Amino acid sequence: QMMLAQALRIHRFGRNWTPPQSFLQKRRDPFVRQILTWFADYPSKNEHIFSLHNMVAVGLAKYETLPGEWYGPSKASYVLRDLCRLYEQQQQQKRRRRRLVTRHSTTTTTDNNTVYE
Repeated sequence: QMMLAQALRIHRFGRNWTPPQSFLQKRRDPFVRQILTWFADYPSKNEHIFSLHNMVAVGLAKYETLPGEWYGPSKASYVLRDLCRLYEQQQQQKRRRRRLVTRHSTTTTTDNNTVYE
């Protein structure tokens, strides 16, 4: 989890970026909030995609590794890869849902359910 979070941070901001120093500023930073949400240890397939719960679920379903068994570096990497693919599929589905085509016009919905024609 730490390696993936670090890779996401470097990919987005580069190696020299550091989070805000103040605790309140960290809580308000959108990237920090997103990372904390993705990795929070709650059983959710949508919000907490990289949680330990989801890692264990993928390990059990795809690699027959029981909870509590050792995930070596290879297996942990495969599980995270599978979770990244799952996240990408979810994002593609969200993008498709935002575009609804009707007979007369194109209607687009946003996350807050505002409709534009």
